[in-house]
Amino acid sequence: MPMVELRYQQHFAQLATVFSAIRYGLNALQGHEERLRERVKDSPEVAEGIRKIKDGVTKIGQSFKPKVTLSDTQAQELEEQLHQLLDSLVASEPARELLLNLGLVMLCTQLEVFIGHLIDVTLATEPRLFLQLAPDKELKAKEILELADHEAVMRRLRDKVADEVDRAGTRDKFIKHLGERFGLIEESQIKVAPRFEGPSADGFKDWNLDRVVSLFDERHRVVHRREFPVQDISYLRDAYLIFVAVETVLSVNAVRKYNVRLDGPGSASLALAFGKHFCGIPDCHLEEFNEKVTKMFRTTTEARP
Repeated sequence: MPMVELRYQQHFAQLATVFSAIRYGLNALQGHEERLRERVKDSPEVAEGIRKIKDGVTKIGQSFKPKVTLSDTQAQELEEQLHQLLDSLVASEPARELLLNLGLVMLCTQLEVFIGHLIDVTLATEPRLFLQLAPDKELKAKEILELADHEAVMRRLRDKVADEVDRAGTRDKFIKHLGERFGLIEESQIKVAPRFEGPSADGFKDWNLDRVVSLFDERHRVVHRREFPVQDISYLRDAYLIFVAVETVLSVNAVRKYNVRLDGPGSASLALAFGKHFCGIPDCHLEEFNEKVTKMFRTTTEARP
């Protein structure tokens, strides 16, 4: 059977890629809008079109009895309103909202993918967990006959457990399943806890399980109600950071508790560094994690200060 490894660094990079792609997309959108506004502003065709509209309004006024003539002030206001209309036609706000909220959907999906991967690797590493976690999970005779070997049977059982966790509500997913059943996380560990002080650090005080539940509720609003609750890139950045923090805590605890193997020293170093500086993981837990990964890769992978 091939070695089963937890691909922490890969999933860390996937979350970062989603956030970076949205940020770059927003920057490109803003640049495109600015260039388009300049082209509209300097376009002779636009200027000629505005002149014709003003002439048309003047002719309509002349057809009235008594005749209506635009004052210089009214003519200026009309021109300003026409320019505002043109601005609204090139505005990127609808596309900006769409990008931000698609980013949230993708971040939530990436976290769910990681959790499924974590459960699969944990159960493959420690199959005796089935007796504790899923004593009622069973396969029908037809399913067993269709599967090629013992590993295929075990993979199907792991899939059943992962599917049960995936279908659970967000709070149950973390408290009941990952917390109580697997022992991989506690509610108090779901946070971003930077090891520095200042306004940036203070901004994460309310980023906890309640905020994670809120993020998944907002994902539901985007997907099923076509609402766009995310309005700011900084909010998406903070969502990205707490998801990375959650994945880091889960990975560190999986190694500590079940000797889950990481996919390389890079994953170990990254988890140590992020766990130390952003997750608030106790030093004793990080030391235990470091001891295990040092033996795992026969090399020292201490976090950089």
